[in-house]
Amino acid sequence: MKQRNPLASATLFVGVLVSTGLLAAGLAQAILHPERLRQDLPPLSSLLHGILTADPVATINAGLLVLMFTPLARVIVVTGEFVRDREYSFALISIGVLLLLTMSVVIATL
Repeated sequence: MKQRNPLASATLFVGVLVSTGLLAAGLAQAILHPERLRQDLPPLSSLLHGILTADPVATINAGLLVLMFTPLARVIVVTGEFVRDREYSFALISIGVLLLLTMSVVIATL
């Protein structure tokens, strides 16, 4: 059986792999340095700095963000594939799904 969307599958695989790695690293940091755990969430602008300085909360938050945005990235990839294959009706449906996903992320962050 021919795989229809290998790039979309790779997007999901890489997203879940990166997210799992970040979550595992954050958990390991929390176990090794429990004194670094805190209740407040770091701002998004400081996530990379938090990861580089082994902040467990920032690392776990980054893992969760990657996991949240993985389906969004997959829909973007699939939409591009539909446009490339000139399947415009499916591309239009994918754009609708993309808009719904984007709205849900925006509403969730309010």
